[in-house]
Amino acid sequence: MHLFPLLSIFLTSLPSTLAASAPSSCPAIDRGTGGRKIALVVDSSGSNADTDPNNLRIAAARALNNVLISKSEATPSKPADQVTVVEFDYSASVLFPLGDPASPSVDQAFDQIDADGGTDIASGVEAGIDEITKGSAGSTSGRSGVVVLTDGQSSFPDITVQLQRARKLGVRVSFGFLNEDGALSGYYSDADFVAMLKAVLATGGVYSEIGSADAQRAFVAKVLASGLTGAPSSGGAGNGVLSAGIATAATLGKGGKSRFTYDARKGERLNFTVQAIGEQELSAELSGGGKVIKTAKTDGNGLAQIVYTAARNGMLGLLVQSLNGTGGSWEHWEEFHWQSGNW
Repeated sequence: MHLFPLLSIFLTSLPSTLAASAPSSCPAIDRGTGGRKIALVVDSSGSNADTDPNNLRIAAARALNNVLISKSEATPSKPADQVTVVEFDYSASVLFPLGDPASPSVDQAFDQIDADGGTDIASGVEAGIDEITKGSAGSTSGRSGVVVLTDGQSSFPDITVQLQRARKLGVRVSFGFLNEDGALSGYYSDADFVAMLKAVLATGGVYSEIGSADAQRAFVAKVLASGLTGAPSSGGAGNGVLSAGIATAATLGKGGKSRFTYDARKGERLNFTVQAIGEQELSAELSGGGKVIKTAKTDGNGLAQIVYTAARNGMLGLLVQSLNGTGGSWEHWEEFHWQSGNW
């Protein structure tokens, strides 16, 4: 069995309803060092009229584009980024070919995205990769990325083929699954879906579910914190930081353990839910201020829950570990859901 000592984080967005006085906590946005080629691939299928009536996927794409380095902002130490905008329904269309993120045509491209037709996510990923790897675009490996914003209803094996292609080319791919009611995708027992998730993580990317405006901002920040571009990963990507409204999944690290942190605010009411996929039995330990606060183990449904109201401002730690295996492999992998909210 081949082990993957690197921790990989799988992010899925849940509704974040923090205490009114507590600001949302998410990784600080870093605009990066420039010189990247980014494809923003947006779902325009008819199902989005129901799953994304407020066009959160388009707002997230705009937000990502806005942090890219334009030609007018470029410096010798921070070269300009390039962006392409792709939409897909039954098939993919390049709405804005690779060019300056500040071009007025980028906004016009976003304005063209509707919600009509079928869903072929693989065609969108393929078109994005084609655009950022075309002959005149410059080098690709390690400096190119694709961000897909979709409601996730498509053929997973076809997507996996494109993700495997991206990994070979050194293109990082991240997914944002759009669903305003905050429901998880429901595909976690589907082998083809799990294979796709593994392929996303292997490119170094993240996978998130976006269910609210707060979660959308956290998704954008998380993708940027993890890196829009970079080398492929042997086990996935992630920085161990939990963000309000984001559910996170990962392969366990070496020794079957993974550690996460969250910057809590006094009075913030937190619900940490850990879910195991497969036969793993997991334990979760919440700590803060140098002491263990609460612990939990997965039940017969593979779920463990820790509910806690933060006593003070400060960092909390969540240690998740396997009780019956070493973790860290594609054969044994765990998914972690985290939710912060008021009740």
